[in-house]
Amino acid sequence: MEHVGDMVMGAFDVPNDQPGHPHRAAKAALEVRESLERFAAERKAAGLPVLRFGMGLSTGPVIVGYQGTEYRYEYSALGDTTNVAFHISSQAKAGQILIREELRNRLGERAKVRSLGTGRFKRRRERMPVNELVELAE
Repeated sequence: MEHVGDMVMGAFDVPNDQPGHPHRAAKAALEVRESLERFAAERKAAGLPVLRFGMGLSTGPVIVGYQGTEYRYEYSALGDTTNVAFHISSQAKAGQILIREELRNRLGERAKVRSLGTGRFKRRRERMPVNELVELAE
């Protein structure tokens, strides 16, 4: 897990192969959303500000390893897959989990998704299909 500005990035299937990682990543996002909804309800009941955010998931190849200097370094995942996840998440509304078409295909019939059409993303010439992950069958 990596903190990047005001977001958190998690990577599955690194550094070693982890069978079923697309399903595990989708399940983790749904569990985060559920936990956040409970937390938000508690805060609202207490008259406190509520924290809400959206998420974006992408699957594909990445480069992983340590980067930085001898004084400060961290384990990071880099590449187009992480860039796409960032851009998708930046367009997700509070409570929404947006996924790339490739992930939708890898999840198969287990995933209930809602097609949101195509979106235009920074540094992309072509529009990309985007879907909202609604739920996941076990």
